[in-house]
Formats: sequence, C-alpha cells, structure tokens
Amino acid sequence: MKGERSFTLIEMMVVVAIVAMLAVVLVVQVSRMIDKGKVSRAKGDVRSIANAILEYHNDVGTWPRQVFISTTACGEMGASGLTRLSDGTAGPLVRRYPGVTGWKGPYLDKDIPATDPWGNSYLYGEFFDEINSFPTEGCIGTYSYVLSPGPNGNIDSDTATRTTAGDDIVIWLE
Repeated sequence: MKGERSFTLIEMMVVVAIVAMLAVVLVVQVSRMIDKGKVSRAKGDVRSIANAILEYHNDVGTWPRQVFISTTACGEMGASGLTRLSDGTAGPLVRRYPGVTGWKGPYLDKDIPATDPWGNSYLYGEFFDEINSFPTEGCIGTYSYVLSPGPNGNIDSDTATRTTAGDDIVIWLE
C-alpha cells in the first residue's frame, strides 16, 4: 500500500479541534437566540395584558385590581400591592363579573399565560400616591402596571418612581 496518502494523527486532531470550536460557537449563538425569543415572548405577553387592562379601564372606568384580588381588601395590599396573574385566569378581562358595569369584553382572546418564559408569575400592580394611599373604599390608584420579573426572577424596578431596572419587563398604565 505504498503511495497511498492518509491523515496523520496531527491532522486528525486539528480537524477535531476545528469542528469542536464551530460546535461551541453554534451552541452559544443558538442559546442567545433562545434567550432573545424568551424576552420577545414576555414583552408580547406583557403588552397584551396591558392593552387588555387599558381597554377594560376605558370601558369600566376603574382598574380591574379589585376583581383580581377579590378576597383581599385594597388597604391590606400596601402602597404597591402586586397581584400574581399565575393562576392562568384572566378573570374580568375574559368574562363579565357580577356588578361590573360598562364591560364590553372580552379583552383577551384567551387566559393570561400561567407564567413568563422563565417560570415567574406575571404581576399586576396598582400604586397609590400619598394622597390616596391605603384607600378603604374604591380601590382607585394613581397608576397601574404589568410586570414580568425577567430572567433573574427578581423585581428590580421601583414602582414608586416608575423606574424600570434590571431585566424586568414592565408596562406602566395610566
């Protein structure tokens, strides 16, 4: 078998090293694309929920908070009470609730997703300024917001100053 050309061990090692480097680059790029996709999905979900809440507010004249947390009095939630929307139900955004006048929904085609892409609950909150803090009647806040804690799962934003921080995905509603 003289005269036949074959790969040497060094040539094989170089080829394997090049293939390994290409695989690492590919895995990193795919991981980045998946992360971007998760952020896009969370932004879309938050935007859909926020738009539905705004439409509800325009029709009914109040924020839907008192319906989301029907078992808790408004004043017990604190100045910046958050309601988890993780039970998979959009409540008053999909169905008419007794005693709610002006409702022209449904405001969402389907229930709110149970969690964001990282497994965290979507949150709905209402902020009460010093004049309206801890209302005993009416549940009328200064503004509302819809929030995903983002990949780290921590709420980094300051609801009092309406400052979005960290990796939170927030839409402020007025």
